[in-house]
Amino acid sequence: MRARSQKEMAAAAAESSRRAEEKASKAAEARIKARERFCKRKPQVCADQEKLANLQKMHTPEKLPGVMVPAMAYGIQTDEAQDQALMMLSMVEPTGIMSYVDVQDAYINMVNDRTAASAGWLIVAILSAIPGLGKTMAPIKAAKLARIKKAIARAEKIARRSKKTKAFPSVQIERAIPAARAEIAELQEYTDIFQQHMVDNIPIDKVTALRIIEKFPSLKVTNKAVYRGMRVDANFIKKNFGDDVFRKCCGGDPGTYVLEINTTLKPRSKSGTSSWSLDPGEGDLWAKGYVRDPQDKPYEILYMGGGKNSKGLNITKAAKDMGHPMASQDFAEVSMIGPVGVKKVVIVNNAPKGGTRPRSIYAVEKQAKQKHRVPGAKAIDLPAGFYPAGSRKEILKLIGVPTSLKESIVKKQLIRVRIA
Repeated sequence: MRARSQKEMAAAAAESSRRAEEKASKAAEARIKARERFCKRKPQVCADQEKLANLQKMHTPEKLPGVMVPAMAYGIQTDEAQDQALMMLSMVEPTGIMSYVDVQDAYINMVNDRTAASAGWLIVAILSAIPGLGKTMAPIKAAKLARIKKAIARAEKIARRSKKTKAFPSVQIERAIPAARAEIAELQEYTDIFQQHMVDNIPIDKVTALRIIEKFPSLKVTNKAVYRGMRVDANFIKKNFGDDVFRKCCGGDPGTYVLEINTTLKPRSKSGTSSWSLDPGEGDLWAKGYVRDPQDKPYEILYMGGGKNSKGLNITKAAKDMGHPMASQDFAEVSMIGPVGVKKVVIVNNAPKGGTRPRSIYAVEKQAKQKHRVPGAKAIDLPAGFYPAGSRKEILKLIGVPTSLKESIVKKQLIRVRIA
């Protein structure tokens, strides 16, 4: 076997080095892309991590004015108290606690002072900031609550073990723990309430909803248009709107009836709250019904309410903040508190002429293919009146949707001209 020359060995080594660099470059690029995807999903976590990293860069020992640190000392581990304080900070930080001024000041002081006492005061600042978490953010995920509970337990152990440490604020840590634990217990209670509502459909009562809004102001919905849909029968329309409205909307041919009205819709349950949506499309889905047979209740009703002096609890936002799968099912649900003012009602009549109920669901489907009704979500924007069923082209034209590719292109061009 021929031995390789020095030139060949050098070339092979260079090729191996090139491959290693290329592999490392690809790995780094993959990490950057993974980080970008993560930050796109969780921007707040990334922002908090970046803030912590910037503080660490700003206050490293060699950059501190008037502090002389030997070269060998830089980069070594801090004592146990500082390690524990930083560990606590990392456990609680996903909540955005580094944005608190007291926590930032305590962290900077620990980096400057580099003593067990300064680390203890950072722990005090972290514990003191926990009771204010609800004012700055929405409900916390169960995993975050568990991490914060562990951080509080860690602080309690540190306080017990460090009582004889000179200048260490063990007493202050122990005094701050009860309030922090009470806050986490309350946050856990609200998380359980949302869980029961989302999974078991247990209504959130009026008093609890008001408490949650006070605790989490970001979940408050006020002065917004909200929509509620349901599937009903003839008796419901006659009872709530009168025989005259029933004759206009449902006494003749199928169609859509838009009624401008000034009334209130009271919660049907004893909870004092009712489910609405910020999206008319979701309200329209509720009106169409998920499982009810159209033979039973052939009329769709969509209420438009809310506005001035209305108040509600944003259920879907809470679900998103908690990472709950319900957020993708009911995409804009709001639990409205008390009676809700109603400005407009849309009634979609799916029954044949005269209100006679068809023999089967297939008759309804066959009838729907022949004549189209204006959907409730689109009829909300139309003036009051009755809009009879028509061809697909007629309905699209009525609600302002392009009926052909050519018309669509023309409308887009007009929009561009207006913007320009």
